[in-house]
Amino acid sequence: MKLSNYKHLQRIYVYDSIQLIKSYSEKRIVSIGELLNDYNGLTIFYSLEKIKEKVKKENIDFIDISSLVEIVNFRSDMILQVEILFFKLAKFYDGNYCLRSDCAFILDEKVPFIFKKTIPLEEQKERLEAEMDEIDVKSISEIVDNINSELIGHDIFKNDFKKNLLKYSFLNNIGNRKILSILICGESGIGKTEFAKIVSKKMYPNEDLIKINFGNYSTEGVLNSLIGAPLGYKGCEEGGELINKIKKSKSKVILIDEFEKATPSIYNFFYELLEDGVFTDRHGNRHDLNGYIIIFTSNMTQEIYQEHIPNSLRSRFDMVYYFENLQYDEKNYYIQKNAKKLINELEQNYGKKVNYKNIESELARLVVYENLRDIKRKIEDIVFDEFFSKYF
Repeated sequence: MKLSNYKHLQRIYVYDSIQLIKSYSEKRIVSIGELLNDYNGLTIFYSLEKIKEKVKKENIDFIDISSLVEIVNFRSDMILQVEILFFKLAKFYDGNYCLRSDCAFILDEKVPFIFKKTIPLEEQKERLEAEMDEIDVKSISEIVDNINSELIGHDIFKNDFKKNLLKYSFLNNIGNRKILSILICGESGIGKTEFAKIVSKKMYPNEDLIKINFGNYSTEGVLNSLIGAPLGYKGCEEGGELINKIKKSKSKVILIDEFEKATPSIYNFFYELLEDGVFTDRHGNRHDLNGYIIIFTSNMTQEIYQEHIPNSLRSRFDMVYYFENLQYDEKNYYIQKNAKKLINELEQNYGKKVNYKNIESELARLVVYENLRDIKRKIEDIVFDEFFSKYF
């Protein structure tokens, strides 16, 4: 297969001014030299696995190949090596390539069959902005509406969430905001954790939600549990829970549950992460979480929040909300929706139909409860009591 048959090798973007490059987020454009291990004058050394890991972690949009093209200008015997390198990159990297305009004629002369078309980078910038207007506003609005339709109640929060996610999309696209952080407080069982599950399911439907529960950690060594122990310590080779789960799931939604049990070392950790979108583990490895949504949940009251969470961390949350207990009509809707859903699933899987009318009045009495988890279990009990009557 010819290299030019790869869609993302059809074109390369050419720039005149370094200022144009700097106008993009620092992590979106890297030099090809950052991806290579070494060059000894005869051979280019590189590890495809390391390159693959780097472009994935850092969300790279452009690879600048100017330095490599300059080498080829003086070393024509290296053309084959360069062509092979691009052939291998094309197997896993589907981002863009860019080049200084003064190197464009060298590319056309020395390796004319890799890229079929050169485009000024300014045109790429305009295309990205046009896509942002279409995708971020239309598609993201639709996703948020689907998320909000799943979450029962909390209407003020849902309206604010839509505005903040849209704003974040624009700011993230121009490199001004790396992470969207949301802290939701309130009593247990009123939708805090459920919201995070809905967001992950709607945005990344085939991926597991990345969930960290600080209630499972002891106060001693909590940071080690999160991002791994330092070299030389017991368990240092295992990594931390956050790192391991990020590697396993492509979801970019992280749930931090029971945040009230965090320690000062955890606060310090999130200072860097929420501000810069990156964190460094105990082995010195840098992890880029640009584009992630982190949802913190806690049972803290407003008074405890003010006393317990440092000002420097409070200022880094994009949204802070307190979920109140659902209203009567909201709980009634929740009960009806979940009961009918369970009835339908039982019929589809076991072929036995539960008559909703037979249990409607009993279900209606569940509105006196506040905890949605308790309500959901009681819905199951009522539905199954009627379901089991089909067998006896």
